[in-house]
Amino acid sequence: MKHARQTIYHVAERAGVSLATVSRFMNQSGYVGAEARRRIESAIRELDYVPSQPARALGGRGSGLVILGVRHLANPRWTEMALAMETLLREHGLSLVLLSIGTERERELAALEQMRRLRAEGVAIAMAHAESGDFERLRRAGIHVVTLAGFVADSTTDAVFPDRPRGVEVALEHLIGLGHRRIAVLDSTANQRAMELRVEAHLTVLRRFGLATDPRLVFGVEQATMPAAGQLAPQIRDSGATAVIAIGDVLAIGLWLGLEKLGVAVPDDVSVVGMDDIALAGAVRSGLTTIAFERQEQARQVVELIVARMNGEGPEGPVHRHLAPSLLVRGSTAPPPSRR
Repeated sequence: MKHARQTIYHVAERAGVSLATVSRFMNQSGYVGAEARRRIESAIRELDYVPSQPARALGGRGSGLVILGVRHLANPRWTEMALAMETLLREHGLSLVLLSIGTERERELAALEQMRRLRAEGVAIAMAHAESGDFERLRRAGIHVVTLAGFVADSTTDAVFPDRPRGVEVALEHLIGLGHRRIAVLDSTANQRAMELRVEAHLTVLRRFGLATDPRLVFGVEQATMPAAGQLAPQIRDSGATAVIAIGDVLAIGLWLGLEKLGVAVPDDVSVVGMDDIALAGAVRSGLTTIAFERQEQARQVVELIVARMNGEGPEGPVHRHLAPSLLVRGSTAPPPSRR
């Protein structure tokens, strides 16, 4: 049997007091006599009443919600980030809402409006198509925003994100040191501006080592998923690349599995480097060589920044913080066949 949701009106009726008295009690916004307080507390217990988050926000107490907006819930990188943030937010009496915002511009904007309607107190978001001014309505509503995307479209917004272009450089230096000379890069085209920064880093390192640059060694997929990466395996095999840097472990693992289906051995025929160091990276096959960023540290910085802004504290003006990359060498990279 479906039960109707209990509301503040039911509490007032059960306690035998006015709606205004219950409202003052809930919001701690005025005097409520001892007897009225006792009856309201008793009614709340009897009705098992729980005030809604929006109702708390309308009462001026804040919703207690922080929203993490991500592109793909299936990507373990984001679930790991959510778990880290949730633990930290709980220490401040705040709750985390995980929201899928996709990679389409219309869906992103709809998600921003949903965040505003939920009256979140803080938002950490990785938008693919962010534009300057996108967060203005959130800020006017008192919502503090931290962007996680690799391209900061609005310099007035706080940002905490991995330095992926530098990660590409570290990966290339590792592969070139092993003797690779024809190295491909695989990225998601969802955020074109961020991808351009990473491709430019790739080209810069190749030029620095006197290696030829070939646009046919730049590969992109719309969605950063394992199946999408696996479908590119034939093209990458035919490109003559002896190594691939994938901007994301999900892409790297998907490519690895796709190459295996073609009879291409990793790392004997092609070396693969991922990025992010998700938990699966250390478990797949002989282990994925990857570029790691301290996800726990990113979560800590994001939460501390949001909480500080909520309390009217923190740095003056917007802050942009980069997370430094580190190389974790596992079994997916080795010298190219010509060097063995």
